[in-house]
Amino acid sequence: MANEVKEDNHAITKTVSERYAKAVTNGEQLCCPTGYNHEDLGQFIPEPVLKVSYGCGTPVGLSTVQPGEVVLDIGSGGGIDCFEASRKVGP
Repeated sequence: MANEVKEDNHAITKTVSERYAKAVTNGEQLCCPTGYNHEDLGQFIPEPVLKVSYGCGTPVGLSTVQPGEVVLDIGSGGGIDCFEASRKVGP
């Protein structure tokens, strides 16, 4: 049983790794649309970062981030949420 779980986990990890490697090589989108306005983001985030952003949501776009608040992004993406939040909360 333990070996089966280990093999399943290895297969999942391998499949996900291959999928992301293919996306990086081809520059394709992986997930669902983020809802960000890429034209607006392109004014302060480099285009190569936007091209490899594989987020699947827009947490900052929910209007829950308010000026003066402190925001902690514990994600593992390209940091787009942090850049967008910084524009909303200020310095």
